Amino acid sequence: MTTTYPVAHGAFWQHVIMTRAALARDDLNAACERGQIDAEAAERIEARLRTAEDAATPHSWRLRSWLTGSAVNRAFTNLHAGQVMLARYAQDDALDVRLLSAMTRMRATLPANAVRRQALEKQYDKMLAPGADASLEHGRLRRWILEKAMEWSFAATDAQYARLRSFRNTLVAVSVAVFVIVAGLTAMGFVWPESMRLCFAGAEGSQVCPTGAVATGRDALIIAVLGATGGSVAAVLAVRRMQGTSTPYGVPLAMAMLKLPFGALSALVGLMLIHGQFVPGLTDLDTSGQILAYAVILGVAQQALTAMIDRRGQELLDRIPSKRGQEVPDAKEESLPPEPAKIS
Repeated sequence: MTTTYPVAHGAFWQHVIMTRAALARDDLNAACERGQIDAEAAERIEARLRTAEDAATPHSWRLRSWLTGSAVNRAFTNLHAGQVMLARYAQDDALDVRLLSAMTRMRATLPANAVRRQALEKQYDKMLAPGADASLEHGRLRRWILEKAMEWSFAATDAQYARLRSFRNTLVAVSVAVFVIVAGLTAMGFVWPESMRLCFAGAEGSQVCPTGAVATGRDALIIAVLGATGGSVAAVLAVRRMQGTSTPYGVPLAMAMLKLPFGALSALVGLMLIHGQFVPGLTDLDTSGQILAYAVILGVAQQALTAMIDRRGQELLDRIPSKRGQEVPDAKEESLPPEPAKIS
């Protein structure tokens, strides 16, 4: 059971999977040498570890898997399953240390009012109480607490990462959809320049367009590019306020990239609204320079809409437990099974 998949280059999460799978395999080999685990159970655990390693290796990637993040989900869930299955065969002299670590992780991932956290802490306190027996039943209770603390904390973390993954995928889908709309508007402006209504009445009855006095197919493209430029300025300002993250999903990057096509769309639609006298007090732009300047300003102005998406993304990132083991903020009580009456 020494199969490994070296990753010389890769993302942080890939190295995490490989390292933790190697540590779990060392514990599995030690349990086999002690005769503590049978061959069938060992093979089930090994299969989970191999699946996690295979999902984290570049040769197993596909474009769809990379875009959706399913490889990350497959790697972590299988690794966690293998670690939980291995917990029931933990070495006796290391059981208390591992139990303390598992309880700390559970407190960092489950809210204090979660039913199963309260049930498990009650069993843990009973086990640590003065005068608690050290019988075989007591040892089985310790292993059960270790297994459930790991299982429930991993399940909570995987659920939080699943929500983060879904949010990231939604951002990518919206960015692609907005980009397609902008491309369609730009193509329409290239074929039918007058249809975009990007020209305004200048002084003495003349016409002012983004690139001169006559509407051309380049007008819509230039406005879209300048709007995207304004969106990139807003993206830089937004990223400056965002906190870094070690999660495998590039949520801050996805939120920043969304602002570029949104900026282009805001510039195109905004100038058409100004041309249609939709904005009170703002009817005509007198020079080409003013039109181009407004395109950039409208691209930056999309931040008023995407700021709400930024706040939602930061809230999801804040819910991911940190290495300090802090409580999950504003977590709601879960509907979970009651405390078991007897451990068998």
